[in-house]
Amino acid sequence: VAVTTGVCADAARRAHLGHILRQTGRRPMVTLKLAETPDGYAAAGPHDPRLMITGVIANNFVQMARATHDAIMVGIGTALADDPLMTVRLPGLDHVRPLRIVLDGALRLSTSSRLAATARERPVLVLTRVDAPRDREAALRAAGVDVARLPDPRDPLPALAARGLTRVFSEGGPTVGSRLIARRLADEVILLTGERPLGRAGVAALAAGARATLESEIGYRLVEEARLGPDRLRRWERV
Repeated sequence: VAVTTGVCADAARRAHLGHILRQTGRRPMVTLKLAETPDGYAAAGPHDPRLMITGVIANNFVQMARATHDAIMVGIGTALADDPLMTVRLPGLDHVRPLRIVLDGALRLSTSSRLAATARERPVLVLTRVDAPRDREAALRAAGVDVARLPDPRDPLPALAARGLTRVFSEGGPTVGSRLIARRLADEVILLTGERPLGRAGVAALAAGARATLESEIGYRLVEEARLGPDRLRRWERV
């Protein structure tokens, strides 16, 4: 019997990377999604309204990307600033309900947030420090939020792998995004650039060091460039 091996090996590894990493590295695959203005900002000032960077086509692309992952993850800064819902909102995909994860070392997530308010219908997991306030944990649990205390909340991926997760979609904003790139824990980076510059100082989408790492072609390789309507998509893969 003639046997041919290695057919579509790269595509197969890409498709199964989450399972492979969970078995070999005790962590899920991480896709990092960031949106920025052409002048490099993810948000305006702290008292400005939420910045709408991308258009309908790019936003629908993000919804589809969410649907292909086991979980959606943000940091507490994004959760407090945007009060996100973190759901898949496309017709016909209401049954797709990724776990919603918040990295929240001091348990600052409000019980009146949209995440907590919908936790009984769509699961929410808050990852925090071992010394986080017990009363805050009790309040969140009463709202239906699952809380897990980690020895090192800056390294949550082994705990997520232990829960059976293989693919995590991080929309955690500049702080979480920069940390994932700097530590080379982002296996895929999707950067969406809108068409309208902010035109003034704001919150940088990435720390300077993380952006240099992403664009150096040492830690990451640019594998795709495309247009999503008026917006630009660039996608990197970890080398």
